[in-house]
Amino acid sequence: MTTKPHRMVRPATIRSGRFLVTAVAAAVGALLAGCGSGPSQATSAVIVGNTAVSLDIVQQRVDAVLAKEPAAQQLQQQHKLDQVSRQVVQMAVWHELARQGAAREGITVDENQVSQLVDQAGGAEQASRGTIYDATTFRDRARDQLIMMQLGRKYLNRLTVTFDITQVGSRQAAVDKARQLAAQPDQAARVLQADQAAGVPAATNQKLTAAAAPSYALPLFGVRPGTVVAYSPQGDTSQWIVALVRDRHVDPATPANDGSVSPQEQQDPKQLAQVGLRMLAPLGDELGIRINPRYGLWDPVGMEVAPSAGEAEGFEIGPAGPAT
Repeated sequence: MTTKPHRMVRPATIRSGRFLVTAVAAAVGALLAGCGSGPSQATSAVIVGNTAVSLDIVQQRVDAVLAKEPAAQQLQQQHKLDQVSRQVVQMAVWHELARQGAAREGITVDENQVSQLVDQAGGAEQASRGTIYDATTFRDRARDQLIMMQLGRKYLNRLTVTFDITQVGSRQAAVDKARQLAAQPDQAARVLQADQAAGVPAATNQKLTAAAAPSYALPLFGVRPGTVVAYSPQGDTSQWIVALVRDRHVDPATPANDGSVSPQEQQDPKQLAQVGLRMLAPLGDELGIRINPRYGLWDPVGMEVAPSAGEAEGFEIGPAGPAT
């Protein structure tokens, strides 16, 4: 079978208003330093499990971005350079999750594929323009993207979630509805029937595979069964999705569903990367992701660093209790 080469998904770009993550990327390996005896939060920008990124290293990366990117310089003039710092920390988290996820899943990356991906992007120097990367670190970013794509391909046709879902019009309404569903999951059908009677697009016992899921539904694939997840898709704070994930099931791998028989050209690299990132969300919950408060906090729904809880894309209420 003849397949086309991997296509590079455009990395995080810098804009004067906010850093936009346009595809799955990861922080460079140089950002991370393993700490065997328990890293200190006081000197760390972020700790993922037992691996920490120091405050000094994050500042060095921010300085490097500031030196090369006019958009970052504009943010500094607007006293918004903290957006750059959060992006650097966020990419570091993604990198560490990709590294550990690859080890657990037995995923390896061919360095020839990494070179090919970088070359297709126009070379590391050109491709890193407008991003938090440079010519030296962009190769690490490409390697992590390939890991994400392999994870996505592995589970795209095997992962299914079953859920109840409804909509509300504000964060506070989402908090109230999520608490209601989490407190009495056995009454969710009654609650959602009332929503339907009021004209709200609500439904119970819905099933989606990762392959068939629209992008706004992807947060449902990264939480444990019994979790209520609430979020505003695409940052639209006038519309909130609230869903109770009933089941998260992975079918056994077969030649028909593990991605090995589908022509690569029929698989969207961006979709594969997005699914791959969501497959790492449970790993993040298991390891624990601690963000230094100077940067904000980890938003498990957006898989990003948010300035505050009120500015996070969403929140989860797990089986053990609320996390709002």
